[in-house]
Amino acid sequence: MDLFRGIVDVFPQVHLQDFFSTQKRIKLGFDPTSDFLHLGHSILLRKLQSFQNAGHIPVIIIGDFTAQIGDPTGKQKTRKQLTQEEVKSNIDNFISVIEKFVDIQRCGVYFNSVHLKKLQLPDIIQLQSIITVQQLLAKKDFSTRMENQTPISLHEFMYPLLQGFDSFHFQSEVELGGIDQKFNVSIGRDIQKYFNSEVEQIGMLMPILTGTDGIQKMSKSLNNAIGLDEHPISMFSKLEKIPDNIVDDYILLLTDCDKTQFSSNPRLKQKEMAFEVVSSFYGRELATKAQKDAESIVLSNSILADVPETSIDSIQFPIRLANLLNELRLTDSVSDSKRKITSGAIKLNGVKILDENYVIENLEIIENKIIKLSKTEFYKFIIN
Repeated sequence: MDLFRGIVDVFPQVHLQDFFSTQKRIKLGFDPTSDFLHLGHSILLRKLQSFQNAGHIPVIIIGDFTAQIGDPTGKQKTRKQLTQEEVKSNIDNFISVIEKFVDIQRCGVYFNSVHLKKLQLPDIIQLQSIITVQQLLAKKDFSTRMENQTPISLHEFMYPLLQGFDSFHFQSEVELGGIDQKFNVSIGRDIQKYFNSEVEQIGMLMPILTGTDGIQKMSKSLNNAIGLDEHPISMFSKLEKIPDNIVDDYILLLTDCDKTQFSSNPRLKQKEMAFEVVSSFYGRELATKAQKDAESIVLSNSILADVPETSIDSIQFPIRLANLLNELRLTDSVSDSKRKITSGAIKLNGVKILDENYVIENLEIIENKIIKLSKTEFYKFIIN
């Protein structure tokens, strides 16, 4: 595998083959601001995996402290500050996903609250002295908000400084990030220089994955994301409908395949890409089954030949259907459940449900029944 596949920016410029001829510490930071991880999050984890396989040392930073501030990158207004409890509830999911890509026993996984909470006010003032207000306002997100007279809270300025301090604290030699993270990665270099670090990290940036709409970046809030824990059938069904203009990007960023091995026919190429991506997460056997099952959808009566099953053991009845779908994590939120219901997307055993307050009185009403969430999403309610 090409170690530098998909890398679009390296700064400062170095001769990559020479630089990586010796073992390097590769930093990758994640802020657990949500319990939902999508294919876009896997791009950097796949890259970290390739570096670990090449003998380098992953340094994974779980930003349980910085998550409480929130990265202002790409935001048009101040983010809602999360509580410690909200952040902690998301961490387990992050760790379980990371374990799918890297051998945690052979790398460091650190929580930045451990060292950042130890900083005293003099340390904070010293950090703030490293960067000027002009430098911070040069960041596109801040400058745009200034132009639009959108408020910027002082604590937002601290985010790049604190995540940059992580680079110094862990003596990072390489930091992986999306192309939107160049400012933050640069701040890490500045802080390393200020404290006379023994190393100066280089930044290696990768593209942001476009969502299923083919226009905006993949995001749960934009309803264009494919979750990393989605059932293979659902994942395959969404991937095979990806717009033609971004299929090559998905091949480049989500597989190890050569673009030339795919069909020139756009429809076949979509299916082949979907198969390879699902294979990378679930293996070729399950990917083959997912492809066959996705093709066996009978639209006339909305029944799937072999639908995935979801357990209802822990559900307390009576319960509104909207809440049930959310508790089983079949929708992103109760609001998302209601939206799907009122739009006519939901069918319970072939019967359309339009009342957002529809109540399931008891378990027998839904046991072994099939719920349809969309043209490609079907589940059977079971008791384990």
